Amino acid sequence: MLRHEFAVGVLTELHPVLQPTLLGLNTNYGQKVSLRLLTDRLDGTRAYGEVRKVLLHELAHNVHGNHDTGFKELNSQLNKEVAAFESS
Repeated sequence: MLRHEFAVGVLTELHPVLQPTLLGLNTNYGQKVSLRLLTDRLDGTRAYGEVRKVLLHELAHNVHGNHDTGFKELNSQLNKEVAAFESS
C-alpha cells in the first residue's frame, strides 16, 4: 500500500445475507472498503487467496473508478507484486 500510496479510511465486512451478490465494495476511492469474509452458507471463512484477490481489486478502485484498461492494468500489477512478495 505504501508503494502506491493507497489509503483506506474504514475497512469493514460485507455480510453474505445482506449483500449476497458482492465480494467487495470500494466507496469513494478508498474512504471505505468492504470485503466478504464469510462463505455463502455462513459455515466458515473464504480462502485467503480469494479475499486477497478481492482486496487488491478494491484497492485498484482507489485509483480507477470503472473497470477500464487502467483499472485492469493496475489490478494485474498489484496481483503480480503480491505474488512476488509472497513467494520471496
